[in-house]
Amino acid sequence: MLTIYNHISKVDHNNKTGGRIDILIRIGGKFISIENKIYAGEQENQIERYVNFEKDNNIVFYLTLDGKSYNGSTNSSEATISEEDYYCLSYKNHIKEWLEACLLELENKEQHILKASIKQYILLIKKLTGQMENHEYVELKGAIENNFEAAQAISDNIEKVKNDLLKNFKKKLVEKLKPLKDKKGDDFVIDSNVKDGFILSLYLKKHETTKNVSISVYPFKITNNYGLSKGKITYGIRVKDGDKNLAYELVKDEKKDSWWPVLYHYGDNDYKVNSKILDLNSPVTFSKLADIAFVNKQVEMLTEQIKTFMDEKYDDMMRVV
Repeated sequence: MLTIYNHISKVDHNNKTGGRIDILIRIGGKFISIENKIYAGEQENQIERYVNFEKDNNIVFYLTLDGKSYNGSTNSSEATISEEDYYCLSYKNHIKEWLEACLLELENKEQHILKASIKQYILLIKKLTGQMENHEYVELKGAIENNFEAAQAISDNIEKVKNDLLKNFKKKLVEKLKPLKDKKGDDFVIDSNVKDGFILSLYLKKHETTKNVSISVYPFKITNNYGLSKGKITYGIRVKDGDKNLAYELVKDEKKDSWWPVLYHYGDNDYKVNSKILDLNSPVTFSKLADIAFVNKQVEMLTEQIKTFMDEKYDDMMRVV
């Protein structure tokens, strides 16, 4: 029996065990662990923890764009594993070649949408790994012309599918945030329909009526203008109507944006402003958002960052009316 899940146990940095693996496959008593790294930093002792899971019955793969080796986290002590403990895979070679083999299997079958999707994914991998050539556009153009109805169906529905994936991500995040309480033990008030669902906001009880100040997360909808987030999942302190006086009272800095005086892009371990995790400008993000295990992992990690952020900014938010 084949089972796919990703949570192994609570993280224990001292013993280098536990965590959430991107893809964890169980076949009988054997395991296959795949850590998928695209534009993401290493977590502390990450691969060490995965290697130590069911060590004699587990094969660990480290999947990156170019097949690089695991370098360990900047926060971790000297690595205690070698390249003999895990296998490196690359999108550039292994995944691309596997997808090309899949296309050959489908060559004489009436699976036009599937074949077109695989071809687009191969082109995306080539673009991300610097392999795409002009003649490949010609091939894609030919594939679209020969399967125009299927290509049109994909084109007509792509934005709706993207928004559905974002809506699902937000729904899971709301459920995870519901149990959060402020320092006095009151529940936060969650408004997940700000601007018709574009923003998710959490208000302290003190601000429930006025909604002057919130801790907010966005964007959760495809749009032509993402504002300061630049299309990356972002969280921070949001001020109602961009009230400059209120924003200044919060951060004491006139140069800060009055709508979002405190703002961070969601990152892997820390407040990484240049993080490309959950970048809505990238098709890779939406292919990942279709993966339940990936979504659950990101929701958990984002929730932890928001909890930390709330603790840090709680006194500042309580100070303003």
